[in-house]
Amino acid sequence: SSIATMAYGDGDLPEEPKQMTRKLGGRSQQKTQRIDDASAKRKPQATAAPKPSISASVEAVAPSVGSGTDYYLSVSGSYSYYNYELWEGDRYIGIKTASDSYLYLTAGSDFSYVKVNVTPFNQEGEAGETVTCRADRVSNAPAQQSSSVTPCSKYGLINTHGSVVAGFATSYVVNGGSESLIRRSLGDWHIKAVNYCYSRGVNWYELYDSQDGDYYGWVDANYIDFY
Repeated sequence: SSIATMAYGDGDLPEEPKQMTRKLGGRSQQKTQRIDDASAKRKPQATAAPKPSISASVEAVAPSVGSGTDYYLSVSGSYSYYNYELWEGDRYIGIKTASDSYLYLTAGSDFSYVKVNVTPFNQEGEAGETVTCRADRVSNAPAQQSSSVTPCSKYGLINTHGSVVAGFATSYVVNGGSESLIRRSLGDWHIKAVNYCYSRGVNWYELYDSQDGDYYGWVDANYIDFY
């Protein structure tokens, strides 16, 4: 006891243990910091929404009555919604927002074409590449002679047989005009037939939904199972 007091002085402690304590403490803090950094790196990152894309075309259809042209926009792709800018010839009409795969654009006879710029957007509002499409005015050839229509009242079910079944317009089926659709694709739905017509080598029935009254247009009888 007296030797230790003489070597270090009254109340003094060796400095080396203190230094060791500090070094050990520093290594512990560094190790903890490295663990925290590694944990932060392992945190899941938010997944960005895929960039939208779209393809588009304009369809020009001659009306069954009168002159001029009806124009429709058909689109497909990966998007939440899209903006489309419309021109009637050189005249700019404006910009609108839509999400439909098929929609009516305009009609007229005082311009020679319709042009549309279509820009898709994803659910986060990010824009994709803009595509441009156009269609020229169609010639108004004389319509074929109208086919006779016979009223009826029959109920049944559309049977698509796994195919795409469309509902056609009266202008096409009865009046002999160019192809025009009411519905691009119909399902296996309950229907009421109100008119019958034979034209273009096909037996047609004009159909409504028997439950909610939606109009389906004229459908090939081969895709109808009557009760």
